Amino acid sequence: MKPKVYMISVLLMLLSVQIIAAQDRIIKRDGEIIECKVEEIGSEEIKYILAEYGPDLQFGILKSKVEKIMFENGREMLIDHLEFARETTEMNSIDLFQVQRRNAIKMAFLSPLTGITSFSYERALKPGRSIEFTLSLIGLGFNNPEDAAGLGLKAGYKFIRSPDHYIRGMRYAHILKGGYVRPEFSFAKYNLRSKNEDVVKAALMVNIGKQWVFSDVFLLDLYFGAGYGMTTSRIEDPEYPHDFVVVDPDFPLALDAGFRLGFLIK
Repeated sequence: MKPKVYMISVLLMLLSVQIIAAQDRIIKRDGEIIECKVEEIGSEEIKYILAEYGPDLQFGILKSKVEKIMFENGREMLIDHLEFARETTEMNSIDLFQVQRRNAIKMAFLSPLTGITSFSYERALKPGRSIEFTLSLIGLGFNNPEDAAGLGLKAGYKFIRSPDHYIRGMRYAHILKGGYVRPEFSFAKYNLRSKNEDVVKAALMVNIGKQWVFSDVFLLDLYFGAGYGMTTSRIEDPEYPHDFVVVDPDFPLALDAGFRLGFLIK
């Protein structure tokens, strides 16, 4: 081996040893650990060198996939994923799904005024998709002239318009925020004690609505729905629809509308 080539080889070996001796650790969000030498921390990507490939080959990893960096001198750097996700564009909506609260508890704010207390639970399944369930306590409210008592149940699958973002910078606000379409099955069974009548009704409806989320904590949901329904009642007072309206047994039009307030949980 020529002296010049030999010297270059020795220098490369020494440099590799130096890289191995000064190892940083990138801790990924899935638990994987990358032992390396961190070279650069950018706004969206972390660049690093692996000892086995030498100093001339540089690798990169998205910050959205990293939990923290542990440097060889003992210091740690935690990645603020919520702040980072708020700065990402529509292409990175999956990052928001990983860091934002994806469950919501809601109450139909005006329902007690019609003799009903209604609660809903929504869970995001993936960006642009969620499921929602509603339980209505018929008769629990401030205005119940027919002395109704029973339960209502609803189950729906929500298609959220994607993306829903602020105009400036095309930034997402929240994965549960935005206009949506929600196909839903509704069922109610209750007794009108003032008329000694048992009522059963069901409907398949399509709801169109809009949901706003504030600071990843509070939400407001407005919607209107229409579809096909059936009811066993011919004497129910239309002013008191008891969870949702079926116009008439002979005209199976079902209608619903709501105004919900709620909060988000992990």
